[in-house]
Amino acid sequence: MLKKSCKRLVVAILVIVILVAGFSVSAAEREDFIDCNYIKIQGEGFVADSLNGVDAIYNLYGPTMQCTEFVRRYYNTVFGVTIYQRSTGPVIVSDTECYLEVLTDDEEPQEGDIIFWPVNVRNTAYSHIALVKSYEDGVITIIEQNWRYNGKCAYERTVSWPSDNYTVSHLVDPNAPVFTAAVDDIVTIGNTVPDVSVRSTPCTASDLISLSSGALSGKVGVSINSGASVSLIMGIEDELSLLSRQEAYVAIEKLIKAAGVEMPECDVEETLSAYSDGDEISDDARQAVANLTELGIINIGMGRDCAPQETMTYEQCQVVMMRVAALVG
Repeated sequence: MLKKSCKRLVVAILVIVILVAGFSVSAAEREDFIDCNYIKIQGEGFVADSLNGVDAIYNLYGPTMQCTEFVRRYYNTVFGVTIYQRSTGPVIVSDTECYLEVLTDDEEPQEGDIIFWPVNVRNTAYSHIALVKSYEDGVITIIEQNWRYNGKCAYERTVSWPSDNYTVSHLVDPNAPVFTAAVDDIVTIGNTVPDVSVRSTPCTASDLISLSSGALSGKVGVSINSGASVSLIMGIEDELSLLSRQEAYVAIEKLIKAAGVEMPECDVEETLSAYSDGDEISDDARQAVANLTELGIINIGMGRDCAPQETMTYEQCQVVMMRVAALVG
């Protein structure tokens, strides 16, 4: 009788432990949880989702396809590097100069970045790792393996960013070629290849001033030697502010004029009609955008977006300033 009582007590304790652990996991991850679609796992080798040709796979009855397996396979296939998951997070172990850099709260996750939930946060024996499928306005859409429940698996689970419960790491390649995804909408002039950074980050007014000073050093007189003078020419007051594309174009046009470049004669509305969203360009920026378009600085092409309200990226600014330097010559 005593043995049966002990067994019941042990079972009861185990149930409580499991429930508490499950609650803790939910509590930790629920803080960031936004939404999740669950789809039925249909047999073995079921493809739940795919990113850049790499599938997230689930087995209904067979061996569990671990979360780490998907991330390792993705990075090996897409980037040619080997990922190892430590208790503190993922690292690259292949012979390469590439490395993973943990994002700060003010940086935006990008497609393919690694999301990592450590053991201590999840309060379980296992960490979890996944990939960023997309990111927009503080919401990460996830692609992952081994997130399942009752014969179903997660599809495009979404979580909020930033978070204290997980980290997001980005692959940095010091020897990477042009990051074409960041400058795809800015056509390179002639055979010049822009020397741009690997990451796609928002461009601040300070970044624009710095790039302008480097590109036009000695071409706008002594005033170009001072960042303060450049900001004065451009009419920039808050050097820490992020710039929309049209704001950057207005500032750049002022600098080009200061460099002695004659503005072209053009029909503003006709020039801007080349952009599918030309009517979204603000009244106070229309002349500047038209002038830079005619000069070939931002010649995006017929039917392409100008995206005047979008934040300019650092890479896009680099390309534009490279063209400005070539123009001023």
